[in-house]
Formats: sequence, C-alpha cells, structure tokens
Amino acid sequence: MENSTSIGFLAKNIAPRPEWLKADSVREICSLSNCISKTHPEAFEQWKHNRFDLYRTEALAMEVIPEAERADYEVFAYKLWPVMFDEGGQREFEPLALPGDEPPWAAEPEWSQWKFLGYDLVGRGMGGFECSPLSCNGYAAECKVNEYCLIDDLAEAMALGKIFGGPESHVEPANYFLVEVWRSADM
Repeated sequence: MENSTSIGFLAKNIAPRPEWLKADSVREICSLSNCISKTHPEAFEQWKHNRFDLYRTEALAMEVIPEAERADYEVFAYKLWPVMFDEGGQREFEPLALPGDEPPWAAEPEWSQWKFLGYDLVGRGMGGFECSPLSCNGYAAECKVNEYCLIDDLAEAMALGKIFGGPESHVEPANYFLVEVWRSADM
C-alpha cells in the first residue's frame, strides 16, 4: 500500500475530553470529525473548500473564519491513506480526480513545522467526513488512544478500521477512512 496523501487543512476549536467519554488518557479531541471539536459554522458557506471539505492551504483554512474569532481556532493538516474499511473488509482505493478539483488537493506543508498527533478513523458519506467512533461513539474507552483521542500505531489503526467497518460493528455504519492528523508545531 502506498503512503498517505495530503488532503487539506481545517481550522478547529479544540474541545477538552467530555465527561461522558470514559478514556482517562484523553486530554482533548483532535479528530477530523466535526462532532465535538468543531470548525466555525460559517466556514463552508464561502465554498472555498475542496472535495474533502478541507482547504488547500493553511492560510485559506483560517481565512474562512471571521477575523474576530480566529484566536479561538487552530489549523490542523490531514493526510489520507489509500484504504477504506466497510462490510466487505479492507479495500485499497484511490480518490477520483474531479474536474476543477484535481490532485494535489492540498499544498504540501513543511512537515518539520508540524507535529504528528496520530491516526483517526472517520466515516465518510455523501456529505463528506462524518463521525470518528473514537470520540463520537466513545470507542476510545475500549481501545488504546493517546491524549488527542487518536491512535499512535498504524497497525493498530488498521485493525480498528476493520472492526469499525465490519458487519458486527457497534459504531455508526459507514465507510471508514484512515486519516493522519497533524498540528502546527507552534502550538
């Protein structure tokens, strides 16, 4: 399987671990999902996002946040692995290039200026990325996660993807995708 591909940036207001999430190792929720740690509600109204509902540059991700509220947000970078998990198991896939939204989907940042936080497994439907069972469904209480509510180890993330996508899963039914989450090293 090939390596991950940069798919974009998103400014998020990071929430601390909610009390109902029984995972003491978690300090804050840094998942791609918009369920707990959210982006600004007006961010997508400007239609500057790419096919992944992310932004091509770090600057553009912050530009869509009203200037008076930008101090409450920080920009994250995301990389997508070419694998999908569903009831059929693990499948390799390649995102299709659409007219006007061809690769590269995001500018490659200087990765030495970013800190790798971990792997997220995120459901994706017709409306873009949706829930991360680690945070949204409280699955972090049942597996090993780090302080960001993410998985440190690639093999563990792949194994968990098979569980989430499987027919006996107790999380929201979806096609699950493996995403790397990165934070600016300045934070």
